Amino acid sequence: MKNLLEIGTANGYSTINLCIALRKNGGKMTSIDYSLPSYNEAVENIKTVGMDDIATLIFGNAIIELPKLPEKSFDMIFIDGQKKRTIDFFQLSYPLLRDGGFFIIDDVIKFSEKMSSFYEFLTEKKIAHTIMKIDEDDGVMMIVKNENLNI
Repeated sequence: MKNLLEIGTANGYSTINLCIALRKNGGKMTSIDYSLPSYNEAVENIKTVGMDDIATLIFGNAIIELPKLPEKSFDMIFIDGQKKRTIDFFQLSYPLLRDGGFFIIDDVIKFSEKMSSFYEFLTEKKIAHTIMKIDEDDGVMMIVKNENLNI
């Protein structure tokens, strides 16, 4: 993997961990967050650990920022933003994911009620997905981009 996109930076913890893996193969990370305090904290945390050469942080609403991204071929997209907007994030970022690339969507068990429109969308479009439980009350979802899927 060379190019990753994250929607929902928060304090930058996941960004940093993904950048550690990316450093080994010369990859780049783009991350978008709408909360100014979170964005500022992430900027400082990423500078502190020396990952600011790999990570590009964008402050703004992902709904507005996603269509403006210059990179149009991400290998992985990590969605961890506002849960009720997951369907919007997914639909807007889907064209940015290369065929065979994959989504990781966080907090899909704990916040499933807030993501009900996304779950309905997956069912309606017959989108194959896997949910992996990661602790007692939560998990992540993985979706591999299928070129035959019409989003």
